[in-house]
Amino acid sequence: MNVPLMPDEWRTNWHLVANLDQLAADDTVNATVAGIRLKIAYEESALIARSDERTYPVMVVDDEIFVLLSDEPD
Repeated sequence: MNVPLMPDEWRTNWHLVANLDQLAADDTVNATVAGIRLKIAYEESALIARSDERTYPVMVVDDEIFVLLSDEPD
């Protein structure tokens, strides 16, 4: 199966914040990325990353949790 490559601009905006094993050990994982304090947790069966100001998109690849940081609010 051919998988399209991740666009270069995504490589700089998606940040590795945790591993699923960390989330399995606790209900939440706290991380700081680019000065933003994030709380990663499952809410209503969905994995979310939330700061005090907003919620960020989350992607899981090979048991690693990535958060999309950008200047645009969702």
